[in-house]
Amino acid sequence: MNADTLAAYARLLVEFGANVQEGQIVRVRAFTGQEEAARAVAAAAYKRGASFVDVWYFDPHVKRARLLHAADETLDFVPSWYGETLLAASEQRCASIVFTGPIAPGLFDDIDPARVGRRRSSDEDAVDPASLLAVLAAGVALEPGLSP
Repeated sequence: MNADTLAAYARLLVEFGANVQEGQIVRVRAFTGQEEAARAVAAAAYKRGASFVDVWYFDPHVKRARLLHAADETLDFVPSWYGETLLAASEQRCASIVFTGPIAPGLFDDIDPARVGRRRSSDEDAVDPASLLAVLAAGVALEPGLSP
């Protein structure tokens, strides 16, 4: 995807998908491998007037390491600040943009499904940027000059 198309999609996500407002905090959640899309969204959010953009990346390879090597009794553990962060973001009326999708298909195929299914966070289960943007574009009338 060229830079102009990515910027147009990012603008669509920020202005129409998340309806980012002047002075609002924006949370962007993405997988490693989606940095370019996350950066484009951050730029579009700042151009829109966001006061702060918090980009957080989930790395499925680190999740794999946990599943392979962490003690079984720790797989349900999630630090309390995970939930506290979500509550604080809600209280501060943050906008959220989450990228999802198959970044590393098959990465967990050789791991016991019972271990894989023990703990799944919504941030981990986040469609690739192009798929998400295509869905949004199909459901929103694009402004003149915004279509890719």
